[in-house]
Amino acid sequence: MLCEDRVSYACAWRVVSQNARSGLWQVVQAAIPTWHGPIVDPLTGRWISTHVMNQDFIAWVGQGRVSDRENEHLGSSDRGVILLRKRFLEELERVKRGEEPKAIVRDPAQNVNIPLPIALRELLVNSLPRAEFEQHPILGSRRYPFQAGQPDEVRQAFDEAMGYTSPPPPIESVLASLAERAGSVRTARA
Repeated sequence: MLCEDRVSYACAWRVVSQNARSGLWQVVQAAIPTWHGPIVDPLTGRWISTHVMNQDFIAWVGQGRVSDRENEHLGSSDRGVILLRKRFLEELERVKRGEEPKAIVRDPAQNVNIPLPIALRELLVNSLPRAEFEQHPILGSRRYPFQAGQPDEVRQAFDEAMGYTSPPPPIESVLASLAERAGSVRTARA
């Protein structure tokens, strides 16, 4: 997404422009590129674990279809899970009694945009100046290193929206660079 000299990058992006009359930003794309990334390598039948989101998918799928909660033994490190489940059950009881569950916003005027807590909000909302974006170790790669299988047409749509004319670096070099940076972070912390 390019807004004046600011850019951001996500799995699905939108090209926007500012309406001169209203001052509001609006989407100017006919379609928002998306894709379904593979989680299993069709040649080997093995899980694709080279990308962060694929690693998450493996963890989710590896749990099986239904987990037997009757026999699980939660410990002190599972306190967050215990509290969340307790909250869900309390809210279900409220609904059973005909009461409103918490965090329901029925007023349409207030329910326009409810900001939720998120890491790196400033970066995700306001992005970076283009020069900083292009120097960023992840965003500036012009590749989507988080999930395997980005089709060429999706990458090309991104490049076109961003105004790039040269090809991006190969995904293998992007992943190798990220692994190298992660290793140097671990070494610095040790």
